[in-house]
Amino acid sequence: MDAIYKTYRAEVKDVNEATGEINLFIPVSSDSVDRDGEVVEPLAFKKTIPKFMKRPVLVASHDYKNLTNQIGEWTKLRIDGNGVEGRPKYYIGENNPQADWGFKLASRGMA
Repeated sequence: MDAIYKTYRAEVKDVNEATGEINLFIPVSSDSVDRDGEVVEPLAFKKTIPKFMKRPVLVASHDYKNLTNQIGEWTKLRIDGNGVEGRPKYYIGENNPQADWGFKLASRGMA
């Protein structure tokens, strides 16, 4: 199967460089075909989001292998008709270049 790549440009409403919070919603999952050739319906997350929000880790590139890949946390997740969107808070200025770079990209609306 050919690789599937998705890019998103989110609407940034506000950036707080002191706290690492960005007032925008980044698509986390959509109702389109994923890289495994599957479709996960948005409502499938309805039961799991409350449990996930007890430890809402934001990782770089879906990679949980290293502690430094945890670049922040989700402060809010919501389901809409097309998928799941999240509002991020990045752990910036703490000697983690991945978190700083993720924040820079997200603050420009790139996710």
